[in-house]
Amino acid sequence: MPMTVAEVRAIVEEHINEYAAALQVNTWRIYVAYEADAKTDWAAQVSLDLDYRIANITFCCNSQTDPDNVRSNLQHELIHILLAPFELYAQSMQPFFESNPAAQSVHSRMRTFAGEQMVGNIERALRHGLNDPILTPPVPAPAPEPAMAKPKKPTKRVRLR
Repeated sequence: MPMTVAEVRAIVEEHINEYAAALQVNTWRIYVAYEADAKTDWAAQVSLDLDYRIANITFCCNSQTDPDNVRSNLQHELIHILLAPFELYAQSMQPFFESNPAAQSVHSRMRTFAGEQMVGNIERALRHGLNDPILTPPVPAPAPEPAMAKPKKPTKRVRLR
């Protein structure tokens, strides 16, 4: 069942600062827009102004199915911001292909494919954790439990007269 703008907005507002900080994109100015009944083939998208570090994320609310879906789409779009250097490279190459429609088509396809594959790889890494032994300090072994002392044998009582 499609979600309302209010439902999507509440979830995004609850999580965007935490996710942006975790992905180290909180230095960007990030704006979020919500479309209630868009007829699109996307659930969310981001446009970037690389020079001014501005990102505009748009959610198509009727494509959001549940809170997990909204959080996943938010994370996905924030990862695109993380990959802004790749986007700058791709945009810089665009003029070299403008006079050749076939080359421009290949460049556009490769740009989309490479970008989405990188985002997917980062999503999977985040989902499974980055348990790199070099980056993650080892967990100390638990301290051994103290051994129980053997009970002492009762001593013989001697009666003094």
